Amino acid sequence: MISYFAYGSNMSYEQMKERCPYSKYVGIARLNGYKLDFTKMSTIRGGGVADIVESEKDCVYGVLYTITDDDLAKLDIKEQGYTKQTVSCFKYDDIFDYNPLKGTNIDALVYTVVNKSDTTIPPSMEYLKIILDAAFSHVFPTKYQNMIYRFGYPNYNERLQKAIDQFVNYQSLISEGNFPAEVQSQEEWGGANLVITGDILRKEQLYANYPDDLVVITKHWKELSWLVTSLYHDKDISWQVDASNKHYILEQMGKAAEDYLKLYPNDESAIDICLAVLYGAYKVFTIDFYKVY
Repeated sequence: MISYFAYGSNMSYEQMKERCPYSKYVGIARLNGYKLDFTKMSTIRGGGVADIVESEKDCVYGVLYTITDDDLAKLDIKEQGYTKQTVSCFKYDDIFDYNPLKGTNIDALVYTVVNKSDTTIPPSMEYLKIILDAAFSHVFPTKYQNMIYRFGYPNYNERLQKAIDQFVNYQSLISEGNFPAEVQSQEEWGGANLVITGDILRKEQLYANYPDDLVVITKHWKELSWLVTSLYHDKDISWQVDASNKHYILEQMGKAAEDYLKLYPNDESAIDICLAVLYGAYKVFTIDFYKVY
């Protein structure tokens, strides 16, 4: 078996299993003397893709796998524009304790870009999210996760304006009551500890089995579920969603619905409850996240 150090999108277990079905997760490792950058343009990814660049005082965190010769051949095809080299990285014994004295030095293969751009090529948020989600799920140091986030700063205002434009479009559509036809076949929203339903028995069942879930019950559950689903999957808005904040985002939308229902317990208007949630989402995706950036 071959040791392989992944620092970009291949840190994603799902992507790695698809590309290299015989790969096995080994652990988290640190590569000293390098820094993460995005030095290669990818038309498939819609922006820059990850690379490591020599930098004496920096380090790169990544995921160690073992792979077979067949896996390596498949990686060579996927990693066009990259070359392989062997590096010595430090595998931690415990991902919850990044103790430099507790671990093992391991030689591993790593891919680096051949023709590197002299300047960083901003990655697409869709691609960067794969890396961010992997860093979060593998409990990388907070400082390192924040560093990855900063690669999303370029063109942020342009992306934010597109998000605002989409919110305005949703506002116009909802205000006029022009809900799309697919609302009639909409399934209830259920994900990231938020459930939207019209069934009081289901709410009681969910509270019994999942007491930490936020369950919103409304006669307009189809319209509201459509809105939450649309916002969550709209690429002009959801590029800011990742594993570290999705629960917060959906919690805020759920709380906006609950606040509306407290003020208007008769819940007469699909338009009004959807606008209330839309405004709640707008605040999260613009004001709250703008403070982060």
